[in-house]
Amino acid sequence: MSIIPAVFAEVIFRGVLMNWAEKVTGSLSLAIAVSAIAYGLLETGYLVNESKLALVAGICLGVFNGLAYHKSRSLTAPILGNVGFVIILAILGL
Repeated sequence: MSIIPAVFAEVIFRGVLMNWAEKVTGSLSLAIAVSAIAYGLLETGYLVNESKLALVAGICLGVFNGLAYHKSRSLTAPILGNVGFVIILAILGL
C-alpha cells in the first residue's frame, strides 16, 4: 500500500535532492537539512493541512532518513522509515 510512494519519495528526497545538495554545498549537514525540510513540507501535506505536529515529525524523520542513507548508502532503511511514518500518521489521523 505505502511501499511505492515511499520508494518514490526516498529516491527523490535522499537519492536525488540530498546528493545534489551535498555536491552543490559541500556540506553533508546542509544537504540533510535541505532534504529533511523539503520532505517535511511536501510529504506530510503541511502546505495543505498545516498540521505542525506532522511537519515537525516529518522533518525529524527526514533527518533520521538522511543520516541512515548517509551511513548505509542504501535507500532500504529510509524507505522502511517512510512506510512506518505513513502508517503512524494514518493511525493518528494526521
